[in-house]
Amino acid sequence: MGVTPGLHSPIIYRRVDWSEEYILKANGSAVDLTNSTFKAQAWNENRTKKYCDMNCTISDAVNGKVTVAMTATQTTSLPDVAYWDLQKESIGTTEYWLTGKLDVNQGYSS
Repeated sequence: MGVTPGLHSPIIYRRVDWSEEYILKANGSAVDLTNSTFKAQAWNENRTKKYCDMNCTISDAVNGKVTVAMTATQTTSLPDVAYWDLQKESIGTTEYWLTGKLDVNQGYSS
């Protein structure tokens, strides 16, 4: 199955943990993520500088749920705008499911 990645640009706050759960669907139904692995990374627009590898965890394989997360240390290293994608590997097939910008804001509390 060829996948056209969805566009998602979350707002991230620097110096705090961030996580978001995604439900992957095809033709309106959840994709079974059994035997799948995921990776996500944050880069500059030209893909010449990688800022971090994000933690990807399948939270409910049968119902297509995967959680992507960054620690406070990782969000601290992000510039105001970074770019990311979510890549799925399963039984010899690699597909991008999400792509977009990370809009990084600075909080006021320290």
